Amino acid sequence: MQAEDTVRPVVRPLALVLCPVRDNKNNKVKNDENWEEDMWFRLWIAAVLVAMVSFAGSAMSSETPKRGGTLTYLIPADAPPSFDGHREATYATVHAAAPFYSVLIRVNPNNPASPTDFVCDLCTEMPEPSDGGKTYTFKIRDHTWSDGVPVTADDFVFSFQRILDPKLAAEYASLLYPIKNAESYNTGKLTDANQLGVKALDPKTREITL
Repeated sequence: MQAEDTVRPVVRPLALVLCPVRDNKNNKVKNDENWEEDMWFRLWIAAVLVAMVSFAGSAMSSETPKRGGTLTYLIPADAPPSFDGHREATYATVHAAAPFYSVLIRVNPNNPASPTDFVCDLCTEMPEPSDGGKTYTFKIRDHTWSDGVPVTADDFVFSFQRILDPKLAAEYASLLYPIKNAESYNTGKLTDANQLGVKALDPKTREITL
């Protein structure tokens, strides 16, 4: 894997811009007119970018989806040599990298055509917005990295800070612009990542402010 930071993904797919990423070097997180509809729409777009091809066949077919087995997937020789889900932007590599990631929420695999039907992956339940639809508080379920270290809310905070870091030059970083100060940080107008509207209230609680 080629990336500026060492990325340790947990296993399972979808919406790579929402997945947690840990800083392995220090074994801790690094601090390197309708908002609600706009936020859910962008989250849906992020998830669908990963999910649309893999679910297109079953969504349009009357056959019962088949599970299990082995899928042989060829990546074109000219595809970027990276499994970094935060930077990758080509379908060829995104779909090959997706199974190695868990995410906060994802499109409902039983209803992939819906733009509003989300289910939790690493959260315990879908949050009800507060503060006039500008604040979303997620509870993180018990989960671990491959080495047994618990996944925490700080991992998600680092994940959002990393994808919005202008040094990473993530092509899909703009999908997170509805988040408070996200655009300013991504474009270099704001240099303090701690000013982003993404906070860990405690190890199991993560808050997003638009």
